[in-house]
Amino acid sequence: MSHDGTLQSKVGLKTPVPVLARDFDADFQAIRDVLTDLRTCLAGKNASSEDIGSLELLLSEVLTNVVKHAYADGPRGQIRLALTCDGNSVYVDVRDFGSALPGGALPVGRPADTQIHIQEQPESGFGWILIRALAEDISYAREGSSNRLRFRVAVRLEGDGPGAAETV
Repeated sequence: MSHDGTLQSKVGLKTPVPVLARDFDADFQAIRDVLTDLRTCLAGKNASSEDIGSLELLLSEVLTNVVKHAYADGPRGQIRLALTCDGNSVYVDVRDFGSALPGGALPVGRPADTQIHIQEQPESGFGWILIRALAEDISYAREGSSNRLRFRVAVRLEGDGPGAAETV
């Protein structure tokens, strides 16, 4: 590993080292634990509380979708999460081994129909509006028996605070 927190490949390209990497059970308590780790990790990198809150909200929505939808028809499985910081971006890589997204593509995320009474609105399905609003460079792929969702979030990192180069 080089002094700047990256791995040097054989061809000289630098690959950022994940600052947070977790394999965990697809359940809501495990998500809460991972979000606590996220706050600690980003606070150690001196991210603003606003940026931490936005990323926490975004990741909570993504991981909850995995629990509720990818593993809806079978036993609870695993989620693999890796966060990498590079410059003023956090790159997020989420993998699960549940059901594929319908149609093999990311949901569009449509706002509520204001012509329909609130009690007639669907109970869920608005999370992708939030995800698309907070994340950039979103991609999804079905890779063998796993789903892989990747995205980037702009985060102001104020230097290298205590624990910034450590994996949480």
